[in-house]
Amino acid sequence: MAAKKVDVLKECLKGKIGQLKSVFEDKMTSMEETFSNLEGKQKSPREKSTSPAATATADPLEDPPGTRSGAHGLMGVP
Repeated sequence: MAAKKVDVLKECLKGKIGQLKSVFEDKMTSMEETFSNLEGKQKSPREKSTSPAATATADPLEDPPGTRSGAHGLMGVP
């Protein structure tokens, strides 16, 4: 009787293991497809863009023409 129960359990486990293996293989296939799709969507590195050469510019004026400050130094009271 015990041997028959063991045989029944073995058969049941074989079926369950087969189902799990099938599910696992399906998931692996799905993940591999997803990964290959992501690889295809990955952007390729772009070449470095070249920026225009720097040009010399004139130094800015200290004060715009016609503008002077009226105060010079400290104010003192005589």
